[in-house]
Amino acid sequence: MTEKFSYEKTLKTLPENNFLNLQSFLFVTSKQLTKFFYYTKVTPHQVILLSMIFGIAASFLIIQPVRLYAVIGAVLLFYKNVLDKVDGSLARAKGLDSRRGRFYDSISDFIVTLTSFSGITIHLYRVYNTPIVIIAGFAAMIFSMLQCSYFIFYQVSFIKSTGKNTVNRVLENVTDEDIIKQDKWTTFLQKIFMVIYGWQDKLFFRLDEYLLRKLLKSTVKTEVKTSWYRDKPFLTLASSLSIGTHIFLICISAVIGNFVYYIILNIFLMNLLLILSVFFHYRSTLNQLKTHKLLYITRKFHFSASHRVYNPALSDEENFKTYGKCSNPNGHGHNYEMDVTVAGEIDPELGYVMDLTRLKLLVEKEILDKVDHKNLNLDVDFMKGVLPSTENIAVTFWEQIESKINAANRKLYSIRIRETINNSVEYRGKN
Repeated sequence: MTEKFSYEKTLKTLPENNFLNLQSFLFVTSKQLTKFFYYTKVTPHQVILLSMIFGIAASFLIIQPVRLYAVIGAVLLFYKNVLDKVDGSLARAKGLDSRRGRFYDSISDFIVTLTSFSGITIHLYRVYNTPIVIIAGFAAMIFSMLQCSYFIFYQVSFIKSTGKNTVNRVLENVTDEDIIKQDKWTTFLQKIFMVIYGWQDKLFFRLDEYLLRKLLKSTVKTEVKTSWYRDKPFLTLASSLSIGTHIFLICISAVIGNFVYYIILNIFLMNLLLILSVFFHYRSTLNQLKTHKLLYITRKFHFSASHRVYNPALSDEENFKTYGKCSNPNGHGHNYEMDVTVAGEIDPELGYVMDLTRLKLLVEKEILDKVDHKNLNLDVDFMKGVLPSTENIAVTFWEQIESKINAANRKLYSIRIRETINNSVEYRGKN
């Protein structure tokens, strides 16, 4: 028996993490169509194929001189966009979302984009008989792809930042893991995807890296990334650059019988909107970070433990030469001091960044109870196979508690371990 249809399962993010996506207003009847297909044997891949057929047929009809044909073409193109929404929703509802479907969807979008802009360009060339329209038509196609890729880049980044699983990756480079785990056809589709979209994703990845580096000068990395990738007003603005907007404008142009308006909007106004959204994103995140009251709280701990700093890949002589008396076969001990620092904003309900008693109990349970008065080489499971230098101790301790400390308002900031009065190590996480 088919499980009851759940609209929430069709969403890319949890309801509390949704943002106002302007193109959602263009997806009329998508929910109803998803529900209809859910109770049939229709697969998401078949919906993708139907969407592509609608798009290719529309590309031919919208440029016809008979107004009725153009209107029918506009309707088909509009519902191509609706079906484009339905295939992903249906895949999530039926639990059939896959890497192959992700590439089918994107490649079919490109085929429709290519046929639509080719038809529009040929139509305009017949009307104006000048090579300028060929250049303008090709430029409009490239710009429309760039604008859509810009929105998708940050939509995927937003979804991943919320912790929701998605088959999409920000960069779809073919990895060794892809080759091993995927079937050959999926990997082949991935390579085609990279030829079409790879350069666009890399362009926005580099832009994103540059802007993040500038923001990192203002505050700690974890806070920057949370604010940067979860900027919902920016995502709403960027959604106006999506494929749905372009299809809607092409449909309007087809109905009124003039594609020049769309080409002008695409090349000038929508590119201007993209540039303004980049500046808006950067400035809004920077202003948001400046208003944050970031605090650092620290709890001090003590523990005693013995260890032997010894690399089994080296001889005894080489170990002594490298580590000196610390490589003594019988080991030696220290009375360690450890500072655990958490960075974040005050929780308005608690009045704390984090309850220090809770931090104390957590560190005692996950670390101190397991290492105090123990031999780090022999007695501690999470230190097995780890050369117990103070540096490695700090990194390993971090790995035990980071995920248990991190929350919406706070992140583990640093672990400082003092081995002696003169020697200490501080670790602040990767990168």
